[in-house]
Amino acid sequence: MTLQGGWIYALPVMGGFGIGDIGGPDSTEGKQTMRRLIAILSIVVFWPSISSWAQLYPPNEAGVTLAAWHTIVRDPEVTKKFWEPFGGTPMKIDGIDVIKLPGVLVFMHRGEPTGPSKGAMMDHVGVNSPNPYELVKRLIEAGYETYPRDPETLRDLRLNGRAWNHVFSPDGLNVEVSTNPCKFGSSHPYLEACPERIVGSVRTNDSAAPIGSDIVHFYLKDMSVVKGMYDFYAKTFGAETVRGLINVVIPGTKINFADRNVALVPNKGRALDSVGFEVRNLEAFVRKLEAAGVKISEPYSKTRYKSFASAELTDPFGTSVRLSEGLIQYVSTAAPKNGPVSKVQPTTGVAHGKQVFELHCTYCHPSDLAGGRGDAPALKGLFIWPPHKLADGTEHKEHTVETIRRLVFEGTSRMEARGVILSDKEMDELLRYLQTL
Repeated sequence: MTLQGGWIYALPVMGGFGIGDIGGPDSTEGKQTMRRLIAILSIVVFWPSISSWAQLYPPNEAGVTLAAWHTIVRDPEVTKKFWEPFGGTPMKIDGIDVIKLPGVLVFMHRGEPTGPSKGAMMDHVGVNSPNPYELVKRLIEAGYETYPRDPETLRDLRLNGRAWNHVFSPDGLNVEVSTNPCKFGSSHPYLEACPERIVGSVRTNDSAAPIGSDIVHFYLKDMSVVKGMYDFYAKTFGAETVRGLINVVIPGTKINFADRNVALVPNKGRALDSVGFEVRNLEAFVRKLEAAGVKISEPYSKTRYKSFASAELTDPFGTSVRLSEGLIQYVSTAAPKNGPVSKVQPTTGVAHGKQVFELHCTYCHPSDLAGGRGDAPALKGLFIWPPHKLADGTEHKEHTVETIRRLVFEGTSRMEARGVILSDKEMDELLRYLQTL
C-alpha cells in the first residue's frame, strides 16, 4: 500500500511476467496471489474529499496539448450513460454534447458511424484508472462489451502489462482501461513524474474514476508507415519520444504506433472520427504547417465555431486531426476552492527505487516471499543467484547490475520491457533497491 500526497494506493502497476519466469498461472501460489490481488483492487482508494475538476495539460514547446477525442454517436443521451462509470461530466460546447474527462474533452457528434473504431488506423483511445478492476466491473454490470476476460480479475486474457481490458461504447468506440497512477513514469517536464507527483487535477470521490486521458493507439500497415507517422507527429506537433522508436508523447497522451500487416482504413466518419489538439497561436501555427506542405483540409477560422478558433489537417496516411484554440476555457485552470493540491517531496536513492519496484514490478515479483504470482520468482538475493535458463530458453549466466538492467530494459518473451516506461533515474534507483534484497 503506497501513500502519495494524501492518496492511499492499494494497487501495484502491472508489469507482465518476470525474471526467471517460473511457475504457472494455475499453481496454488498463483491462484492465492490472484485472489489477494482481487481483494486489494476492491479496496476503496481514499483521498481528500474535494470536488471533481479537470484541466488540459500544459502545452509543449511547440504550443500543443491534447484537447479532444472526436466521436460520432447515434444518440448522445445513450452514450452519456456509457461515460458515467468513468466519472465523466456532461456539458455542451457550441451546441455539441461533450463529456469532460481529466486531460481531454470527448466530443459526441450526432450521426451514424460508418464503423467502429476497431479496424481503423486509430483503433482505440485509453483512460488511466486507479482501480481498473472496479471500473471494468461497473461497465460489465452496465451491459457493455469487453474483450474475453478472466472471470476473477476481469482482465483481458491476452494482456499482462498495465492495460487491464478494453470496453466498447454503444457506437463502437474502443476504450482501453489501464492503470498507472504515475502517468507513464516519465521524466518529461510536462508530464507528472513517477512516483513523486500524482496528477492532482483529477482527484474525485470515486475510487475508480480515471486519472485522466492516457493513450491514442494507431495500428498501421507496416513499419514503413509506422516510421512515417512517428516522424510526422514528432515534427508537426513537437511530440517527444518516451523511449524507443514507436511511442511519442504529446502533453495529455501517449501516442502508440504498431504495425498490423493489413491495410487499415482512415477513421473519418467512424466511431472515433478524429483526435484534437489545443494549439497556442493557432493561426500562426497553421500558416507554418501550410508553408511546410502539410495538407490543411479545413482552413483556420475564428467563426466556424462561436467560442473557439479551429482548423483541421490530414496526416500523410489519411487521419484527420482537429486543431483548436480556446477549448481551454471549458476546463478548470485553478485549484479547487479548498486550496491547491500539495506536492509530495521527491524521494531519492533506495527509497525511490523501492517505490518504483512496488509500482512496476510487484504484480509478478515479490521482493522476499518464497514465490511470485505463480508466473515469476521472488527477487530476494537476485544478484547471487546461480546460472539458470529463462522460460524462453535463454541462458542467464550471471546476475550483475548491467545484465539485470538490460533484462529489465529490453524485457523477455514473457516480461514486458520497462525501458519504454522508466526514466534513467528510475532505472538506476530500482537497481539500487534490488541490490538490497
